[in-house]
Amino acid sequence: MTMGEWIPGATVVPCNLDGGSMLGGEAYCTMHTYESKGYGLSAVEAARRLVTSGNGCTGTFNPITGEIAQMIPASRASRTLRNLSGGVQTNRAGRFHSQFEVVGDANRPWTQDLTPAGKAGLARIIAWNTEHGVPLVWPAGPPPAYPGGTPNKLGPGPSGYYAHSQWKENDHGDPGALDLSIFFGSGSGVAPPAPVPTPTPIRKPIPTQRYHGSVYLSNLKKGRRNEDVRRYQVALRDYPGIKTIPLNPSGATGFYGKETIAMTEEMYRVFEIWEPGVGWDVGDCSEPGRKLLSKLGLSVR
Repeated sequence: MTMGEWIPGATVVPCNLDGGSMLGGEAYCTMHTYESKGYGLSAVEAARRLVTSGNGCTGTFNPITGEIAQMIPASRASRTLRNLSGGVQTNRAGRFHSQFEVVGDANRPWTQDLTPAGKAGLARIIAWNTEHGVPLVWPAGPPPAYPGGTPNKLGPGPSGYYAHSQWKENDHGDPGALDLSIFFGSGSGVAPPAPVPTPTPIRKPIPTQRYHGSVYLSNLKKGRRNEDVRRYQVALRDYPGIKTIPLNPSGATGFYGKETIAMTEEMYRVFEIWEPGVGWDVGDCSEPGRKLLSKLGLSVR
């Protein structure tokens, strides 16, 4: 399993329409605000709305609850920056370019309301960006205040963090004036975030959910469309305690596409945390094995 594609612990809200492949070069993170009239909207609901509107991005983040939802893997581009025909590349710029819509409003910078849970969530996002080569710097300077600030339109420029307002071809003012000492920690202002403690493994049997029928293992392969895949998707959707949010309301289209791959990989990741050392990750973790199917309440024919 390629753990770097997805933020550990983020809720997966799959997006069928992304911005395409990356073009190579620098490593970026762009911060937006969702303009949600406060912090009451969950990260998952914000992600669902972005997907529905065709504006999917890497993820959404609620600075009060610390909740993170991810729509697009690390290797794909977002669709949240304006990109004029014949102009500079924005969404696809770089070898890595994460974009996050933060639940909040540009006229009240969310860093001033960040809770301990929010700080922990932000640390996870920054650590994931750092893993992909994004340095803890703002090449265009601190994000300007909104309204009234004058942004430095540098993006695409050197690797680092950018505000939506700091990208060429874009006229939005978000995310407003962020406190970078809170964003990156105290001291130099560019200190790495405190490490997030590794969850203590829960060494108890993982519950097996109620019986969901039988399947042929050979049918549960990427790119296949059949009834066994649909039955498997229903079992994934129903399993308690793991947040796997399908794009389709029923979550059971019968097609083994990237949403099903993402949910399968998340199941393996969480099961390994809950009950390590039982061989969950043997083989291709984008396709289910007998142990996983058994816990989902499916028998193999």
